[in-house]
Amino acid sequence: MKAADYLVQEFKIERYAYLGLSAAAAILVVVLAGWMAFVLKEQSAVLPMFGSAGVIAASQGRMLYVWTTITKLLVKGEVS
Repeated sequence: MKAADYLVQEFKIERYAYLGLSAAAAILVVVLAGWMAFVLKEQSAVLPMFGSAGVIAASQGRMLYVWTTITKLLVKGEVS
């Protein structure tokens, strides 16, 4: 358990950075969808949503990479 606590603390800043990026991108998607539905009423407004969806996917992928690395280190016993 000490190893897990150590690794959680070690990657704390990175976790919060990716969480913040994901939250900001998700809020942007919701704002753009509302803007598109109520103000523009155009299909061309969908394009900006792809950028924030890509940020969400990329940041979630990095978070999964971090946790995969942590579990590999724990299984190998490199961190005690």
